[in-house]
Formats: sequence, structure tokens, C-alpha cells
Amino acid sequence: MDRGISLYKLMQLEVSVKYLAIVCFILIALPIEADTDSLVHDLRCGQYIISRGARQAEVRRKCGDPSNIESWAKESLKRDFYKEIPVQSEEEFSQVPLFLREMIMVEEWEYNFGTNRFLYYLRFENGKLIRITVGDYGY
Repeated sequence: MDRGISLYKLMQLEVSVKYLAIVCFILIALPIEADTDSLVHDLRCGQYIISRGARQAEVRRKCGDPSNIESWAKESLKRDFYKEIPVQSEEEFSQVPLFLREMIMVEEWEYNFGTNRFLYYLRFENGKLIRITVGDYGY
């Protein structure tokens, strides 16, 4: 009887390992296939170079008006470690974080430089450039 139970457990373990291997493969391969756009660090607009961290006014001044703008708001949780609360001793200090809700204004600008160049998508959060993505050829 013990031998039958151990064989059954061994078969279950083998199935679990195969299942785990398949799930890991899918989780690794899926983002590679799904992400056809690629992230870049800079965008050249004529003689200017735009990098992450730039403000919207600077980008508009150097690159002109975008072809398309999409805007939305998203809610995010932000960690706060009570830095504003005065602490008398180390025992009073709590490392338990406080989570605060924060509204973030998101804009994604599309720059179309024509059919010989790629489309560029610039994502701003609260007016600051956080991501530059290259798409397909322009139209």
C-alpha cells in the first residue's frame, strides 16, 4: 500500500513539474511576443535631443505640436514613511508604511515624422516625460 501511494505522489509531482515548466515558459515568452514597440532613451527633433525627464513645454518647443494627444487620469498608491511626523525616540518610529492615493495625469503624445521615419510615442506623467516608445513607420 505504501508503494502505491508513493508512486501516485511521484506521478503527481511529475505532472506538477511539467505544468510549472509550461507556465514559466509562457510567462517568459509572452511579453517578448506582445511587445512589438521598443523603448528608446532619446528622441531627436532636428538639432535637439529629447530625453526622459523633460517637461511638456520643452518637448513642444523643440519638436513642435504632436500629431495626436491622448489624455487620461490614473490612480496610484504612493508609499509614505511618516517623514513629516517628529520622532522623539527610535521606539516611536514606525517602519510600517502609509499608503496614500495619488492622482496622476497621463498624456501620450504621438509624433509622426513621415513615411520614412518611425512613429514616436512620448508618455508624460504629471507633465514629465517618463517613456519614449518607437512604433511602426509613419503615415
